[in-house]
Amino acid sequence: MSGKRKSCSFGCGPGQVCQRQVLASTIFVPPFSSTVANCDGGDRGISREITIHLLNSNGGTAMTETGRLLGSGKEAEVFEYGALALKLYRPTARKASSFREAANLSILERLTLPTPKVHAVGEFDGRWGVLMDRVPSSCFADQFVSMAGKAQLEEMVQLHRSIHEKPGDGLPSLMARLSARIRRAEGLDAASRKRLLLELDTLPDGDRVCHGDFHPWNIHGSGQGFMIVDWLDACCGNPLADVCRTYVLLHHAMPDRAMDYVEAYASLTGSEVSGILAWLPPIAAARLTEGVANENDELLRLAGLNP
Repeated sequence: MSGKRKSCSFGCGPGQVCQRQVLASTIFVPPFSSTVANCDGGDRGISREITIHLLNSNGGTAMTETGRLLGSGKEAEVFEYGALALKLYRPTARKASSFREAANLSILERLTLPTPKVHAVGEFDGRWGVLMDRVPSSCFADQFVSMAGKAQLEEMVQLHRSIHEKPGDGLPSLMARLSARIRRAEGLDAASRKRLLLELDTLPDGDRVCHGDFHPWNIHGSGQGFMIVDWLDACCGNPLADVCRTYVLLHHAMPDRAMDYVEAYASLTGSEVSGILAWLPPIAAARLTEGVANENDELLRLAGLNP
């Protein structure tokens, strides 16, 4: 590149070089996730070019890095960025998504939960994203799927409980989010929508951290080295609702493990299975807003409605 160019929104001014980068893709897309971070899979031989401009941690100095595409999902892609990871939301995603996830992670950081630390938020090559710590490349889902044993189930349940032990102060309200999504969900008639909202109002609210998308593909590492990713939908609410959300996700991806998970969580925490499944109608109905058309019939059945 030669000649002068205009400064970009992150301060790459005249005389500073912004390199074109070729990112060799390694993609793994789980069967139900909206986004995936750092979940390595088989190389499909896809490559792409992307220009990334970002201020480094010292402030003011533009830098670029070259890295692989580590993970891809419906809403975002995650790239290597030096020793860090860059999560880029799709061009169609709202700007607010990147700031929301960064804000959630900032709140969770002070709770000493095993989450990536945020380093920057900004616009990269026309897409908004979050620069964060890179998590271990090993994905817990590999063990969870291949071994299908009680040990993996219990590890996941214990990790989920550790999230729910933390206060959710500062995070968005789970009840408000469910209500808003039910109100805009497609495929619901007025009577069904009203019934679901009334049913939601009868359920007990809570004040604990809820992940909002907790499943094996959002867990990386093992043992004491676990890291949990994809906190866009983190909220403050009742942990049993969060477990029910995991049940809905597993019910689609691994139906034979879904109820096992609910029972294992109930056993570990002294909760009632019925208390978890009481959240099923509103949780399933709220997922109708997530653009998962292949699940809609199943979600309507789980919500107690006939597709």
